[in-house]
Amino acid sequence: MVAPEVARTASEMAGKAVVLKKWIQKDTRNLRAFPYSRDSHIVVLFGGHVVMQQAGVANHEQMEQWLRSAATVSA
Repeated sequence: MVAPEVARTASEMAGKAVVLKKWIQKDTRNLRAFPYSRDSHIVVLFGGHVVMQQAGVANHEQMEQWLRSAATVSA
């Protein structure tokens, strides 16, 4: 459900942010770092630190806004 929104965000933010989708149920190496019980959980990192996270889905516009404000939030 969120995959098309992530793909659009990745395309439009190319060169400005790294956007990826991780299927943690398939690859359990990150379960300790991101122990979420929902199928979709969005995390924005800046400088290796979490600056925003949300359980559930978000549209492209919301994801892009989070990415654009990540540097400001972490400062």
